[in-house]
Amino acid sequence: MIELVLIFLRLLSDYFWEYKALSLFSAVATLVAVTFFSFRALKQRGGLRFYGNELLALFLISIFIFNTAVYSSPDNIVIVGKIIVSILMYFLGCYLSSANNKRLYVLYYPVFLLVVYSFLSGSGFQQWGEVLTFSGGYYFKTDLALALTIFTVFLLVSNIHNTLKVLFIVVNVVFVFYSNARIYYVIFPLVCFAYYYREFIISNAKYTFKMLAAILLSALAFIQVSFFLLKNISASSNLLFFDFSQGFSSVNTQGRNIIWENLLLHYADSGMSKQLFGAGLTADVKYSEHLYLLEGFNAHNSYLYLLVSVGVIGLFVFLYFLYAVLKRFIAIASIQNLTAPEKDNLFCFMSFFMIFLVSGLTNVTIIFQQVSYIFFFYCGFLYNKNMFPSFYLTKWAEKC
Repeated sequence: MIELVLIFLRLLSDYFWEYKALSLFSAVATLVAVTFFSFRALKQRGGLRFYGNELLALFLISIFIFNTAVYSSPDNIVIVGKIIVSILMYFLGCYLSSANNKRLYVLYYPVFLLVVYSFLSGSGFQQWGEVLTFSGGYYFKTDLALALTIFTVFLLVSNIHNTLKVLFIVVNVVFVFYSNARIYYVIFPLVCFAYYYREFIISNAKYTFKMLAAILLSALAFIQVSFFLLKNISASSNLLFFDFSQGFSSVNTQGRNIIWENLLLHYADSGMSKQLFGAGLTADVKYSEHLYLLEGFNAHNSYLYLLVSVGVIGLFVFLYFLYAVLKRFIAIASIQNLTAPEKDNLFCFMSFFMIFLVSGLTNVTIIFQQVSYIFFFYCGFLYNKNMFPSFYLTKWAEKC
């Protein structure tokens, strides 16, 4: 039940982004919930005992805290607070006694109705350069596409009639298309494709990682075909232009390639200490300030952001964390006779893992709670014996 409350608070905070009190209330509620469930889990263990996966998450948190202590500033404190709250959801995912993915889609009904209203009334459109894009009431168009993609994940595992599922998903496709959030032109079909082949993916754990890569490549091929079809209409409609002569261009990346190149140049010249341990959680913004007259921009890439902010050591620890949870996913998927709820949990993790990683190519997902909050929550599921009882009955199971 608590996960429903927390996710709904996070959803409201994302939609009403300009009201910071909502985000603060969501963060406090998360801290209270995680503290309660953590103390309960430690009491059951008979003392202050942490397992390997928990120590890894705590070590990741400590890296961000240490970095903020060295490069202390109000902006850095705000950012580290967001990161810590999201990672703490990992522990909640570990310690929950029960959870039901099939009810989570209901949380998105209010926001979905607001998005529909803003589309029909025209109030959800905003000017993006010379193009009119659809944000559906969200502050950023990418947030709209992300919310609808998460809504689709929960729809797919729900018990509602398939006709309603298809109807909702078709409407979501239309909204994502009008949002011009291009990375979700890849992610959205990727999630749907993974659901269609979920049984095959889960039952062939040995090749899971290769299949995920194949799914990604298939989605990229799909979007390339879509771009080709859009070529003749992008110039005459409210679509951001595509450069079909060069994939990695300022037109297609919306200027991100300039920011990325600038960050890499600054990182190369930053000195050994900053290369190893980073230059602070706002280093990406400071490095890009000279490119623009008024203010700098964030890295628009999670991996470059981690490289410049917490250094190669921090990036390595984060990548190792991703490797550890993916390894755990493959281990659980290899178990025969998983129950339907267990398969739903695996599909949800797989979806949010893909969303987090792929969207991280164009956004700093580690600090954007819209995605990191729920991603870390489902990472914790993989180490929760209540979510995967079949796995914990095997000799391969590790303690959570």
